[in-house]
Order: sequence, then C-alpha cells, then structure tokens
Amino acid sequence: MTLLHGRELYAQEIVNLLDIHQSAVSRHLKLMETSGVLNVRRDKGAKYYSINRQRIEEISARLREFV
Repeated sequence: MTLLHGRELYAQEIVNLLDIHQSAVSRHLKLMETSGVLNVRRDKGAKYYSINRQRIEEISARLREFV
C-alpha cells in the first residue's frame, strides 16, 4: 500500500519495485481489489492500481469503534 500512496502503478511496476514473483503480486492485488481498498483503472490492456481512500477511511472508522 505504501507504494501506491499518492500515485497509481500497474502490476509489473509493483513486481519490479518489490522484487517478488508476479503471481504473489497478482494474488494480493486481487484480494485488495475485491475488498475495495484499491481502485482499478484499465488503459490499453493494463490495470492501474491506486488506493481507494474512501474505503480505507470507512475501514478505519469501523476499527476505531472497537478500540
């Protein structure tokens, strides 16, 4: 998530920056996309990921209720 702070990246950029397997990055991106914490924009066949700040704020507010 830190990599996406204030910008969007596509999967291969994340793979290159983290130096981990494409399959691991894809799996985690899919989980975060499904949970709504990432926005996805498609452009020319590539998926660009960014943080869904609204969803993060919603989750944070719910967590604060339990603390």
